[in-house]
Amino acid sequence: MTFAIAIRVASGVVALADTRVVRGEQHSTKAKMSTIRQGSGAVIVMSSGLRSVRDKTLLRLDDELASMESPFVRLHELATAFGATLRQVREEDAEALASSGLSFDAHTILAGQLDADAQPELFYVYPEGNWVVATPDVPYFVVGRTSYCKPILDRLVRSDMSLRSAVGLAYLAFDATHASVVDV
Repeated sequence: MTFAIAIRVASGVVALADTRVVRGEQHSTKAKMSTIRQGSGAVIVMSSGLRSVRDKTLLRLDDELASMESPFVRLHELATAFGATLRQVREEDAEALASSGLSFDAHTILAGQLDADAQPELFYVYPEGNWVVATPDVPYFVVGRTSYCKPILDRLVRSDMSLRSAVGLAYLAFDATHASVVDV
């Protein structure tokens, strides 16, 4: 299972993801955080769900970005392109996954700042390809195992907190989840 969190505060974005991959009784380690560069900006990508869906979507998006004449300048443009690519992958793979007893599942967090963004941005992309943006009243997104950390985050995360406090809360949320769930 996966745990990934991003918190947007006035001074930046904090992002944290676990590295444990569990297949039955097999455990391995794999980075679950990727970076996409656009212009002089960078975007962090973290997801939960089927790794094959994530990887195929990211590779297809990389191809699309490489063929563009000019890079995206706003993160919402990249979130929209990611969602469109995810929908394309869904059309191609959902039926085959379902016939194997798997559901098409990819919940994704995009966090970063591109050239025309006034501040760091934070987006949550649903498996259907639509997205929402973090707001001052809900300045964080978490994917994967969320039930153990959400009460902590709902009570303590504020968009006006310091970056240092946001880092501490991200670690606290991870620790609460890790201590309660064996596959994170």
